[in-house]
Amino acid sequence: MHFSWEMANTKILMCFLGFFSMGWYSLWISYVLNKSPKYCTGKSLGIIMTTNKIIVSIVPPFMGLLYDITGKFLFIWYFVIFIQAFGLFLNLFIKEEK
Repeated sequence: MHFSWEMANTKILMCFLGFFSMGWYSLWISYVLNKSPKYCTGKSLGIIMTTNKIIVSIVPPFMGLLYDITGKFLFIWYFVIFIQAFGLFLNLFIKEEK
């Protein structure tokens, strides 16, 4: 087995995405709790966790279908990048409660 920079970069990216955005709850749960108004933290957390579970159930088959249609993983990466960028964009409109 030989060393490949492409494979090494992919593994690093997968670890980063899994750790910070897709697989580790404590960071985004803390973020949601800090950004939501104090009087509705439970409702905010319930809505976001329900939404998360629905999306986690829908996106993998969609990505598989995208791969079946295109035959490439490139469009799946574009989809992941788009979702991340969209999330960052939505973050611009969140106002902190003082």
